[in-house]
Amino acid sequence: MKYLLITIITFYTIQISAKNILTVDFGGKRTLINTHKYSHTGKIITYTIEGTFTDNFANYGSWDTMVITQIEQGKIVTMDFSTRWEYQDSSKIYFKGRRGDSDEDTGIGKVVVIGADENMSSLINTKCTYSIKILNENVFGIQKCELNDDAFKTLKGLNK
Repeated sequence: MKYLLITIITFYTIQISAKNILTVDFGGKRTLINTHKYSHTGKIITYTIEGTFTDNFANYGSWDTMVITQIEQGKIVTMDFSTRWEYQDSSKIYFKGRRGDSDEDTGIGKVVVIGADENMSSLINTKCTYSIKILNENVFGIQKCELNDDAFKTLKGLNK
């Protein structure tokens, strides 16, 4: 009986935790803006990415990002970026991110929501982890965010 109770509590806890996880699949196209090659092995590049996304709450939308990256010997030293998501109901949220010490066209990083339309303000300060891969300027990625209860309700309640 004790083991059954532990199993039920564990399962219930996992279900509660899982409901507050946002999973977003995204894709897009990278467009180079400028490159400053300051040495044989180093450069700073700026580019934009535009694309679309879907999430595990049946939401969808478009996104764009602005990126500035310092690269040495094919590895990212620092990458700073700002990303805007626009949902199907025209609501917007804004992320700020930074990544370093990874390959130029693949990596894992962290972002935080820094701004949002009023109806999405419950998402501000949401932290996320993303994984990205770029092949021939095509972007493929996934992002996971842990949501508080209000942010969860906001995303579940968006007009489909």
